[in-house]
Amino acid sequence: MASSFFTSVEFYIILAVIAAAIVAFAAKPASSGPVQEFLLAGDLTRGAAGARPELAIDVQSNGSVRLVRRGVDCLTDTGAVSLAVKVKGTDVMIEERLTPGRGTLEPDISASFLIKFFKSGGRYHIKYNSQKTGLFAAFPLHVAPGIKTIKELTR
Repeated sequence: MASSFFTSVEFYIILAVIAAAIVAFAAKPASSGPVQEFLLAGDLTRGAAGARPELAIDVQSNGSVRLVRRGVDCLTDTGAVSLAVKVKGTDVMIEERLTPGRGTLEPDISASFLIKFFKSGGRYHIKYNSQKTGLFAAFPLHVAPGIKTIKELTR
């Protein structure tokens, strides 16, 4: 009787369900942990005349990342640029916040940020969004010293 069970269709169906459960468990991604939030204030400087809206990324020798937002054209001399950064595992969402200020608009402002919370050697998926200007960029970033790249912001 026991040997007939091991040759029955029901036995093979149970084995197939167990195998599918093992594959599903093995394919489940590891938990990326809680979302970390950071707020960064930008250091403003006059940029090059006619600068396109873009991001210049430079991974420094100590593992920190310098991000420069070029071509900001909606600020005055009393304005500000800040970033709200949300990190979940290797997924990074950066929301640009612009405060125009009072007075005459200054063309071609650049805002510089120093990001110190990325892990050296890490590979991140970055999404950068500026709701005020409607500009967006998405790109991978490998945090290795010497990496330099420029990403154009598009609509």
